[in-house]
Amino acid sequence: MWKGSTVDSQTGRKIPENAHFHAGSISKVFETTVILQLAAEGRIDLDQTVQHYMPGLLPDAFAPITVRQLVNYTGGLPNVDEGKPPASADETIADRYDYRTFDQIIQDTLRPDDGRPAPGPHFTPGTKQEYNSLGFRIAGKLIEQTTGNSFKDEVTARILKPLHLNQTSAQG
Repeated sequence: MWKGSTVDSQTGRKIPENAHFHAGSISKVFETTVILQLAAEGRIDLDQTVQHYMPGLLPDAFAPITVRQLVNYTGGLPNVDEGKPPASADETIADRYDYRTFDQIIQDTLRPDDGRPAPGPHFTPGTKQEYNSLGFRIAGKLIEQTTGNSFKDEVTARILKPLHLNQTSAQG
C-alpha cells in the first residue's frame, strides 16, 4: 500500500495537515490549463508551431511541432536529459534541491555540452503519443514568453489562488 500522501516514507511520521508541497508532475495539468486559457484569450494558437513562437529553440532535426502536440504528448520530442547517465543515489541526494530553468533543461537536453550526442526526435509529430516532459518545459517557456511573467506567477494567479491551493506552489 502506498502511503506517500499521508506519512513520511522514511520516518513513518504523519505529514502535517499544514505541510507545503511543490507541485510535481501534476504541474503538467496546471500547465496545460494555462496554455488553454491563453489560447482562449487569443494569445496562443494551439495549431501554431513552436518554431513560429520560438525560432531556433529546436534544432533543425525537428519537424514543426505545434503547441497542441507539446501538451498532448504527440510532439515526438526526446525525454529530458535523454542519453545522460543515470545519477547515483549520492548525486540524487546531493542535487535534490537544485533548480534548472526551462532554458537550462531545454538546452541541456537538445544541445548537451557534456560530450554526449544530441538526441533527435522519437517520431514524426502527430503520428504517435508518448509520455514526455520536455514538451512541458517548452510549453512553460512559451507561457513565460507570452505573458511576460514567470511560470510560477501564472500558475499561482490562474490556478492555485482561485482553487485555494494555499499549501501548493509551482517552481519557476
